Amino acid sequence: MGNKRIKNWLRKEETIHLFSSYFAFIIAFATLVVSIFNIRFVRQQTKINTTLTQLQIAQNQPFFIVYTKLIQDSTDGIFGTEHLFVDNYGFSNITLSVSENVLFELTRCQKNGSDTVLIRVDDYFWLSFSGITDRNKVYHSLGPSNNRVFFDLYLKALNDRNEDGTFYLLEKYILVKIEYSDLLNTNYTKYYINDLMVNEQKYNKMLSKVQDEHYSLNHLDYENIKGLFDKKLDPLH
Repeated sequence: MGNKRIKNWLRKEETIHLFSSYFAFIIAFATLVVSIFNIRFVRQQTKINTTLTQLQIAQNQPFFIVYTKLIQDSTDGIFGTEHLFVDNYGFSNITLSVSENVLFELTRCQKNGSDTVLIRVDDYFWLSFSGITDRNKVYHSLGPSNNRVFFDLYLKALNDRNEDGTFYLLEKYILVKIEYSDLLNTNYTKYYINDLMVNEQKYNKMLSKVQDEHYSLNHLDYENIKGLFDKKLDPLH
């Protein structure tokens, strides 16, 4: 009797619908699990591909070091010539272009505050070499006796003191812009102030403060630079 009851129960339409719904639920649930797994797999694969792409880009990137070096002049042994170097310790198969701006900043310090004038010296570095095969060097620029001129102006500013306590300081900033493209023909630009890498905004902000006049190194006169303070509309800015 027990087996007959079970057979009869299994033959009932309600039972058939119940099993059909149950199996449909199982199939739907299994499909959902597979879909979730596939989505997670695709996301994980995308992350892996992104990481691999970033690693490939990083491996194809240069690593620049910008620095200057004072070299003794052969005539008297004084460190009168400053050289600018750009070294690359990263990927070297790149197209490279380097440009520099040299700025002299004279600061006037007074009891009620300080102000500055900033000028561009066009020929502080005027002899340049690029594509150098000497170790990691990719760029080299110099200007014979350039540091002699700067140091002479620096001493004049240092010794310029008034009875009211006003004194002057002269500083030099070397701005370097490196433009290059990698194997994927993607263009990049790196900015440096002296030996520190900076963003484009800081680089352009300093250039924007430069007086309109351009100056030649060998024709620089301290009193002429100092006279630029009188041309400023707001002497304390």
